[in-house]
Amino acid sequence: MLKFTRDSFVDVDTYNEHLHYNGYILYDRKKMEDVFYYESAKKTTYQNLAVDVMSHHSNGFYSTLAKEPLYRYLTYYEHCPEHYFKKKGVNGISIDMKKVIDKLLSNGYAEEFLENYKRYRNCESYCNTIRKVLAECTEQRGVNQFGVKTHAIYYDVNVQQNLRFNYKNRDIVAFPKTYTNTFTTEDGYFLVWGDFAQSDFRIAFNLLLRNENNTKFMSDIEDKYEGLARLIAQYEGTTFDLAKFKEMRKMYKTLTLATMYGTRDSIEKPKQEFIKMLSNYLENCTKYVEYEKRINERIALGMPFAVKSYFGHEEIINVDSYDRNPLFKALNTPIQAGTSEVVILTVNKILDMFYELGYTEDDVSVYMVRHDEPVFKIKETAKKDLWVFKQATDIIVDNWVPLRIDFSPGYYYREVDEDLQKEMQQSYEKNADKIEYFESDEDNSGEEYYPISPILNMSIYYEKLEDCTLLCFCDIDKNRIDAKIIKTLDDDVIKQYVYSKLPVIEEKAFSQGYFAVMIYNNYYDDKLYLNDRTLFKLIKASGEGPAKAQKITQCIAYKRALKLGIEDKYRQPIQTDLDFLRTVGDLNYLRS
Repeated sequence: MLKFTRDSFVDVDTYNEHLHYNGYILYDRKKMEDVFYYESAKKTTYQNLAVDVMSHHSNGFYSTLAKEPLYRYLTYYEHCPEHYFKKKGVNGISIDMKKVIDKLLSNGYAEEFLENYKRYRNCESYCNTIRKVLAECTEQRGVNQFGVKTHAIYYDVNVQQNLRFNYKNRDIVAFPKTYTNTFTTEDGYFLVWGDFAQSDFRIAFNLLLRNENNTKFMSDIEDKYEGLARLIAQYEGTTFDLAKFKEMRKMYKTLTLATMYGTRDSIEKPKQEFIKMLSNYLENCTKYVEYEKRINERIALGMPFAVKSYFGHEEIINVDSYDRNPLFKALNTPIQAGTSEVVILTVNKILDMFYELGYTEDDVSVYMVRHDEPVFKIKETAKKDLWVFKQATDIIVDNWVPLRIDFSPGYYYREVDEDLQKEMQQSYEKNADKIEYFESDEDNSGEEYYPISPILNMSIYYEKLEDCTLLCFCDIDKNRIDAKIIKTLDDDVIKQYVYSKLPVIEEKAFSQGYFAVMIYNNYYDDKLYLNDRTLFKLIKASGEGPAKAQKITQCIAYKRALKLGIEDKYRQPIQTDLDFLRTVGDLNYLRS
């Protein structure tokens, strides 16, 4: 078991060096050629089926899948609305698979034709990827365990957004998983790969959905999607239906993260219902709601803002540079970066453990990492210490629901070798006394994590009395106030007093981690930085903030008037306002 904390150092530079160590991946050329021939045959089959349907439905008028004839066929003979083919930023028509074809299919248009056309396009994409590898990666580098000649795919890997590393000249990360079993390694070595179970969702749950009431429950249930379904049923007050969940599990897998990232609609009714159900649940998750609120406040500022991952990596969200609402980007950034960080920490730790046993990078190295799947290249002489992977199977991070990576060995990637599997298990059993186990820090009471710092939302309102002014500074979100009496009725003097208190508010706000202070009011419009660190905006506007401050101020003014016996000069607040005043606490920003 591995244990990390929020303070664990994510050594990206060392990880980068490890990824560059080999510089190539070996593949079985004969096996990949077989894949290419198979995909080519499938491509031709689906192409012919699509053309047959097209020809039949158009009475032989159309029989080509070229862009313009395809568009005319779909709009005229299949009655597909033209607006589907018009996309922002695209001159002319678009036949994009995700933005056009998938949307037409999911809305029930041209199903017989488009199902075959989509399969044809997918096979064509696979063929293009494989064809390029076969054409350009021709250098033979020895043989593998079975004496099969191996050829090298050289790559260059570099870091991208959210600490994800891409193989820019060879898209190894996006290589179809079904055909990655063509990847192999030199004779004298074998591969061990990790399957990070439900990685992004586990990270998402820990960061934004976990609370003291669901942590133990989710820790004890193996399928986290089932756990989520049970939590939703509990929230809705319904009985959990396991059979129904199994029918819907694919939807949980494909739509849970999309919904958490901000998707709120679908043109397919079952998906629409699922998204609505999950969205309602998310509205009950305090931390998710608070984070979404903070994002929307930052977007409203119209300024770039930083999103900080759990372990400290920062990504900048440039509000004006995303076609979609930047809410989507800000919601997924800490989740994807969090997954990357855990993978980096885990890979580095595994290698460190092997190197502490006396092995070198020639004995144990990173072969490649496909998103959240690390693949290690292991020399045969290191078999006896495969127990290291058992140590890394379960991962504890502070008080999170535990994470898990299951490791498997083989001479071809994703093809488990039974003999190696037995030797790995034997190493686990022989070295069971070396495996360390930890408990989650359930009582971890450290600073609560949010990916972005909050904005302090305040409002001010003043009520002029006989010879003085009652001025209230109100924390809108927490219903707390500071009420001050100042000996003036002059508006300019009142303004000077308000501005004189801004540095005091700034000190308090900064010490509590606020990024900015918004002061909604009926009087002033201004923008300034205090102490070169905190943005203040005074916004002249109506709305909830000023209304709340006005209600509080008028109630306090009336109560003061009662004490002075001059209440007949002031409007008596309604009882609900007086009742509300009892819920208001002290802000204690302006005691002096």
